Amino acid sequence: MQPEQLKSFLEANTTFSFGNATTPYTANDFWGWAFSNMNVAVLRGVLIEYLVAKSLIAKCDHIVGDTVRALTTNTPQEGDLTRSIEKHYQVQPHGDVFDLQLTWGVTLEIKSTASPQNWRLNKTCRWNIMEDKNLWEQVFPAQFYILAHIDSDISFNENDLDLGSVTFHVRTGRELDALTGTNKSVGFSRFVGDETNRPGYRFDELPDVLKKLQAERLESVQKHILPGWKMAPVPGTENYNMLPLAIEGEDGTDTFWCREVKLDKGVWRCIPIDPIPSPWKAGFVPDWRDWEAAGFSYVPRVMTPVESLFRRLLPELDGVFSASEIAEVSSFVEVGEYGLALDTTIGIFIEEKKRAESNVIALVQSLATAMKLPDAEYSELLCAVSRK
Repeated sequence: MQPEQLKSFLEANTTFSFGNATTPYTANDFWGWAFSNMNVAVLRGVLIEYLVAKSLIAKCDHIVGDTVRALTTNTPQEGDLTRSIEKHYQVQPHGDVFDLQLTWGVTLEIKSTASPQNWRLNKTCRWNIMEDKNLWEQVFPAQFYILAHIDSDISFNENDLDLGSVTFHVRTGRELDALTGTNKSVGFSRFVGDETNRPGYRFDELPDVLKKLQAERLESVQKHILPGWKMAPVPGTENYNMLPLAIEGEDGTDTFWCREVKLDKGVWRCIPIDPIPSPWKAGFVPDWRDWEAAGFSYVPRVMTPVESLFRRLLPELDGVFSASEIAEVSSFVEVGEYGLALDTTIGIFIEEKKRAESNVIALVQSLATAMKLPDAEYSELLCAVSRK
């Protein structure tokens, strides 16, 4: 169903039927029945997401205009950037990786909670847009995270619905990386931090907060970008949906303008059309967040199950293995010598009498299974040395 059809459905007195069996009930009846009680946390969260997203879209030029002009040859006028994304966000983007994207590389997730003691933000699987696949590796995929802390019930004042006391906390994706390390989630207290040094914000302050954070992000990445580098659109592609992608490969990252092409009903793929010159100064090794700060959408490489498991195991060894021991295991993984990498891992645990935690044992067992090795034997070796 297209956005214009959805709008018609919501505004019309549409009735419902099951084939030839009609009902007298309308769309308005349904919405009133399903979504009238705004004290329900889930519904209030959707409403807050809507209000925040609409406010930031309206302020898109204010937040990312300087970034677009600094990193591309585009020279948007007031309102151009808002109009460029409004069509995509006429309805809630179910199934998208992010709640909101203001421009390439500036992505946001909008969360809310009325129960901070129970709230957690989990890492999610990375997604490869070229192959439309979720990957094993889990990250915080957005560059900015907004958390609304709801601290009172709503109230009606004549025709106004007052959401009450709501404090907004903002974190960058890079901050969350540092806060969590190898952990898979972050709770409310760590997300918010010391409220003496990190006070929350009002709803109307969010555009200025994000503008400041984005300016700092741009300033940081520009130190590593070649003087005069800017991303220029491909001539003649104005009517196509062109994506600036940084595509990770085995031997590095390639940058292309890619076009979305419909292959079948509901199936889309991105086809590389034209290369984009690399933005980086010699000697700089960017991570995926650097690529997105430079205005690209980063496409992680699709790994084999064994390689993905090793990518999960290596961070878990940090603090258990020395840096040189991790480097030794990693050197075998990098060249695809997975059997040697696994044997080396087991050998270090046994020879150095190191204790393996349950998550490490589970990953080793999964690796052995994926490599068609005797998984019980490998896990028992680690269990035995851990019991000593």
